[in-house]
Amino acid sequence: MRSGILMACVTVLLVLPQHARAQESRGAVLLQPESDMDRELADDLTEVLISAVIDKSDRSLKIEGKESFKRVLTEKKASDGNVCLSSMECVRIAGKEMGLNLLVLGKVGKSATGFRLEVWRLSMDAKADRKPYRKAVTGDVARLIEEMDSAADWVLSEPESSLTISVEPAGASLLLDGSPAKADAGPIKVAPGKHKVRGSSTGFEDSEVEVDCPPDGECSAKLVLAKKAVVPDKIPDKPKDDKKKPVQPGLSTGTVVASSVLGGIAVLAGGGSLFFFIKKTQAENDIADFTALQCPDGKCKISEKQYEDSIAPTKADGERNAEWATIMGIGAGVAAVAGATEVLVDLISQPGSTPKSAFVPAVRPGMSSLSLEWVF
Repeated sequence: MRSGILMACVTVLLVLPQHARAQESRGAVLLQPESDMDRELADDLTEVLISAVIDKSDRSLKIEGKESFKRVLTEKKASDGNVCLSSMECVRIAGKEMGLNLLVLGKVGKSATGFRLEVWRLSMDAKADRKPYRKAVTGDVARLIEEMDSAADWVLSEPESSLTISVEPAGASLLLDGSPAKADAGPIKVAPGKHKVRGSSTGFEDSEVEVDCPPDGECSAKLVLAKKAVVPDKIPDKPKDDKKKPVQPGLSTGTVVASSVLGGIAVLAGGGSLFFFIKKTQAENDIADFTALQCPDGKCKISEKQYEDSIAPTKADGERNAEWATIMGIGAGVAAVAGATEVLVDLISQPGSTPKSAFVPAVRPGMSSLSLEWVF
């Protein structure tokens, strides 16, 4: 029994370190010297930065040795044929192949007042790269070594974005990823990536926008709420009018039809009268032309009988046209008067009107002529 318990304890002691190593985060840190910088000093600064990162992470990070990491980057070639160390993308690929969780690459150089320090924390996705940590260090090497402590804090810090929100109308309620937010509180620190901002206000439609914030960068969201359409609860009924509206006078259908027919007859008869009048006038002109031709200066070239025989057909035609012109003119006048009288009688016979007598034309046919009479 005791031997079984002892074996179990030994197994646990052996497995736990292996499990811890499996969960352990791995990283690499390397500072490269610029052309005016001493390489040994750059190597020493790399060691200082590595120690600061390990201490500040409570030793949860295992950092690769700088020499072994540098050897990987110098032996590997970038896509352009140069050493991998000259290409950020190549360094990123090398970090993926090594299974690194943290990848820090930087450079250090001299300036007129001290040193220049620039550090990148590369993400496995290039789109998520943070802005580099840049510092102009004034002073000697000791001041530069102290700056490694601040650089380590930046390396281990989570990237943030600065989100500015504006909304119309002012004072509208805002939700940032479901949590209350204020537009007048200034820029809001958020994690890089996509965020949803929703606005609402009484009398306005809710509105929502999505914004993508870059690491260590600035982003903004603007909401403009539209007013809600005002719909009345109930359309008020029209007030009832008990008073009888006066009947507006109007022509009956029979009157409209009769007056239209009579009007048409008047137009046609008038046109016919004009036609026969023109033909009558033409006959008179023909006789006048013939007279001027045969009897110039009052002296006729032909006898009186020959003259009368020559103009007789034209004269008869003109007289016939004159009769028809007269008949058509009388017909047009009768039809016009009849139509107007029909309208007049209908109007004065409307409800509420005072009955009045009126003359109405009556046409009575005879054997040889038409007689026109006026009756009450």
